[in-house]
Amino acid sequence: MAPPLAYRRRGALLANRCHLAFVNLLLVLIALTGTNVGATRKQLGSAPTWAELGSATNPGQTDGSATSRNRRAISAFDRHNRAAALGLYQRWLGFDSLLLDDDRQIGESWLNGNVATCAPGGLSSHHQRLVLSHINLYRTWAGLASVTLNLDKSRDCQAAALVVSATRKAVHELDSDAPCYSNRAALAARYSNLALNVYGTRAVDAYMDNFGEGHERVGHRRWLLYPNLVEVGLGDIAPPASQPLVAAANSLWVLDDFATTVAPSVVTWPPEGYVPFTFLPSSGRFSVSITDATFVFAEITVTLNGAPLKVVDWRHDDFYGDSATTFRVKRLPKLAAGDDDVTITVHIANILMRSSLFSLAYNFTLFDPTGIVDQLPAECDELMVQAIHEGTSIAGAYVRAGTTAQRSSWVRRDGNMHLFYHGNAWVFSPDGYTRSVIVSIPSLAFHPHLISEADAMAVRLVNFNVACQASSDWEATEEPATEEPDDVHTSPEDSSSTTAATAGPDPSTTLPQRRTTATTASTTVTTTTTTTTTTTTTITETDHDLTCQPQAWGYANVACGQQDSSGTAPRRLRVAFQAKAVLAEPELPSLRLCLAACNATTACGGVFAWRASSQAPLLRCQLLDAARLDADLDANTQLPKLIGTSSISASYLPLSWLMAPSTTVEASTSRPSTTAVQMPLPCHAQDGFELVACGPQQSDVAPQRVRSGFVASHILDKPSVVDVRECLSLCNASNACGGAFIWQTDVTAHVRCHLLAHEGLDGADLVATGNPSLSFVRQVDSPPLDALACAVAENTEGYQLVACGTQTSSSPDTSVHSRARLRSGFNDDAIEAKLEVAARADCLAACRLSATCAAVFLWQVSPANPLYRCHLLTASAQEVVGTSSSSVSLLRITHDLPAFATVFGDLTSRFELSAVGVQTWSPGTAPAALANGFRFRSGFGTWASGTVLRERVVLSVSACLLECLDDDACAAVFMWTPTASASTYSCRTLADRGANLDLVSTGNLALSWRRTAA
Repeated sequence: MAPPLAYRRRGALLANRCHLAFVNLLLVLIALTGTNVGATRKQLGSAPTWAELGSATNPGQTDGSATSRNRRAISAFDRHNRAAALGLYQRWLGFDSLLLDDDRQIGESWLNGNVATCAPGGLSSHHQRLVLSHINLYRTWAGLASVTLNLDKSRDCQAAALVVSATRKAVHELDSDAPCYSNRAALAARYSNLALNVYGTRAVDAYMDNFGEGHERVGHRRWLLYPNLVEVGLGDIAPPASQPLVAAANSLWVLDDFATTVAPSVVTWPPEGYVPFTFLPSSGRFSVSITDATFVFAEITVTLNGAPLKVVDWRHDDFYGDSATTFRVKRLPKLAAGDDDVTITVHIANILMRSSLFSLAYNFTLFDPTGIVDQLPAECDELMVQAIHEGTSIAGAYVRAGTTAQRSSWVRRDGNMHLFYHGNAWVFSPDGYTRSVIVSIPSLAFHPHLISEADAMAVRLVNFNVACQASSDWEATEEPATEEPDDVHTSPEDSSSTTAATAGPDPSTTLPQRRTTATTASTTVTTTTTTTTTTTTTITETDHDLTCQPQAWGYANVACGQQDSSGTAPRRLRVAFQAKAVLAEPELPSLRLCLAACNATTACGGVFAWRASSQAPLLRCQLLDAARLDADLDANTQLPKLIGTSSISASYLPLSWLMAPSTTVEASTSRPSTTAVQMPLPCHAQDGFELVACGPQQSDVAPQRVRSGFVASHILDKPSVVDVRECLSLCNASNACGGAFIWQTDVTAHVRCHLLAHEGLDGADLVATGNPSLSFVRQVDSPPLDALACAVAENTEGYQLVACGTQTSSSPDTSVHSRARLRSGFNDDAIEAKLEVAARADCLAACRLSATCAAVFLWQVSPANPLYRCHLLTASAQEVVGTSSSSVSLLRITHDLPAFATVFGDLTSRFELSAVGVQTWSPGTAPAALANGFRFRSGFGTWASGTVLRERVVLSVSACLLECLDDDACAAVFMWTPTASASTYSCRTLADRGANLDLVSTGNLALSWRRTAA
């Protein structure tokens, strides 16, 4: 962590005055030369990290103080409804697009400030509301609750923005000798997003876009969209007319004072549902945040209307807000007003959370938010207006001046009248402000081809007429397209002349502190479990001493920290804390897993493992970029450079740094360097894999291998691994992997791993080999489709089984069609996604995560193939046709909460359903005595009443009931959903306080359950 804020030295005041004199002189010289400093391009400082909070309370943990709050952090806005999305955008325009020129308006909102005299000034309440509404629009669209403005923090932020403007540097650690320095400014700078040459709503847009080198992890955006964020502070410096050379600046306080929330477990940007095309980041950077998730093994695919898009610059970390993966998508569509909707689908496989791997799929549809409102033609560069309104003439020639919220705006040639769009109407204003509007014309009327005498009379216009014409010297030009390289993973390049401001502690003098999980030294950490098989591999190792082993799992120790007892000076790799050199920084229980993570990361060339303290339960594992290590070699040792350290740490490089490369592929007789570590390949089976062949390292059987081991068409990947286990772990993480061929050029060489496709292992054809090797076939223990798919099971909750293929059906429901499927099952026009899954639950979960998925068709190519084909279907005719496939067809139930009578199994014996809301139940499923249209009185009670114990967002009724069973104080459960199309439910567990469990009427879709004595 960076040193604490410095105490102001005795002579700092004098030094500060000298700085101010220099700044004033510089401004005079600039004015004389005509240079406009304020016009330089906008820059973002580095986003603040968890390290800035130091020992502050972790989010999600309350300490009983006034700043720890419980609240619902989910917006009620239905972003899957196009009309609702358009309506919200239009309502926002009516408040946020207040004038023709944002710069003028915000500049005049900066009151009594002056950079030359170090007066921070303040912001008008109008401006504060404007920026806050802009932040909350983004949060609402992301499914989050609004934030409020803290005026105390805003005063500190105003001081910080003043220093950013005066120094023209957006840094978090302010120099106490900096112009306009104050303790308030230093505090706010540490906890804020910072920007230079941009301010107000445009600074918020810049944070959400997160453009520029060094911002690949989109930290600014992730703080703005952090579910636990409750309030912000705002500071803006804008160049008013009296100070035209002042540099604009923004400070937005986003750290500290977090609340515990009931929040979405997943926050994406762009978000799921209908999204205005203006929200698509021009940087192309997407972000997906999931609480407590790990993305080190993630595989990301993005499609546009079904066509694949290139994904590059993939990152993952937990530095900002929740754990997240970020990536850039190439060749995103560039939409304009009038364009048709386009749909982008994101699929992320192999996300690790709570010892299991799962996949996430969602899509969003970009739409034209101006589509309903008539837009003046683009060729109207000049408008000839004739009109008089209550004695004031608004007639004249208006020329195009720019755009406001994607709509054209004009200014009269004499500069005394403006025409722009505001609140679903075109308005005339002398100065461009809504407060001085002369007349407002409904937007559906104001069009050169649609204006009528009735329209003019409605707004009291006399002799109104408008005509448009294209400027004779104006010609539309198309920007030439540029072809970007098709690189999959790129690393940011060093630049000594970059203008982007950065901030952060000095890594060579103090170790950064990050958020730690609330675990103890005895915590069991599960590191490998997949949902692709029922076989589970669990590792529960820890490595508290961090002993610097000379060689470990294919790596050599090149430096050791202060725990080294050999008398050697503590050292570490020099690049260990350079931001551009750190690919990822997972927290892991052992060095072995740290080295394994490096092997699983393509660009990783070394590891720096360290502990924040000797008692820390987990290692900080910093995976270092191979290219950065190569660029930092010592001329004498030809190894990456080392520096001194005070940390408890160990630095490791692959043994390949120390051995000569081998070019032999098969039957090599040459031996590598004597520095190689001997890693014998044991000829025995591994969990989840069958050993089908072993090389010459065994003596009792002829050496053999699978024929596909060296067949390029059957090899999925050749990852670098430390041992057999890591190779097989990577195979387990991929549905396409059917086995692995693991070999060495010699018994003393490092292990090589070939991941093989299923089709390359059919029959396990074996051939002789002279290389030490192991041939494994993956054992997939998924239940056969004919024994599982047509049974009524708990994990089908929210779906209705309508058809079963050629396999035997075990469903007691006679309405299920036999030897049949949905007609749309193989119709490409109705299929929104095609997946391969190892279990039916994965297919159903993928459908739940899609707002447009209305049905699922699950089928099996052959009994020998362990994977199922999963087709997610859009809303279409539910016609059933005959089939010869082994398959199931299920319709998604979205019109009400799931039918309680058939899905819960043993859970129903623990609860009694007391009442349902206004949803309609299938005939015969609801008990006759059930109270319809009712709920528990305390269902919408407050936390202060003591009747509400916990609130969660869940995907199923079962999950809500399990929440109650985990709490001895829970006596009842109340579930509800605000819309019939929602795929998640609000779940509240309730205490028994007597009358609070009485029934009252409700108009919501709801369920009320009492916990029984059983």
